[in-house]
Amino acid sequence: MKDLILKKSGIGLLAVLLLSIAIGVYATNAAKVLITQMMPVVQSEVAVFLPVTIEKGAIVAPKDTVITKDYADGQATVVLDTRVDNFEPSALKKEGAYISKKYAYIYNGRKMEIYSLENFPDMVIDQEIVAQAGQYAEKHAGKIVFLTVFIIIALFVGVFVLLATILMHWLMALLFHVNFAYTLRINTLTYCIIFALSAFTSLNFSFLISFVILIAANVGVNTLDKA
Repeated sequence: MKDLILKKSGIGLLAVLLLSIAIGVYATNAAKVLITQMMPVVQSEVAVFLPVTIEKGAIVAPKDTVITKDYADGQATVVLDTRVDNFEPSALKKEGAYISKKYAYIYNGRKMEIYSLENFPDMVIDQEIVAQAGQYAEKHAGKIVFLTVFIIIALFVGVFVLLATILMHWLMALLFHVNFAYTLRINTLTYCIIFALSAFTSLNFSFLISFVILIAANVGVNTLDKA
């Protein structure tokens, strides 16, 4: 670390890469643990609606059935109503999922998504299918989470550090004779440490606190280099 800063080699991209990988692996493991813990709960909650048989783009079993289950203290709901082919979207006021014989409606309080069951193959959805879906999610969600976190961390750190460096370099130029790459290297390493502490400990850094740390790091390293 000392050589990287004082010998002025590189701009700290390796640190960003290692940080992105570390947080990606951490988030992947956390996602797998969460899925493993949640699957028994999911299976228990959906049991009341199962089994459901879909044939030729419509639910054929259970017939003429209405099942309603509320969640989040009544703020969200799931409704299975096989008496009707479809619902009137404007009549669905509460957040949740509404399933008729031929359509599924997902409402998040702001936007309504409507899915036709014509796109579903003929199948019977039961607890075995739900369990298989959970196993698939546990197997493949890790890859998606890792790539998503990796890209977000790499881009966010990169853009944020670059913007901070533009301002910080102007400030450091008033105090020390440093080049832009030198300031960028200090900022990159400093923010990697801040992000690591935020991700792997209970410490949370606001923009103001992190910027104060960034200033201190720049002043400290530049002072040490000039000594």
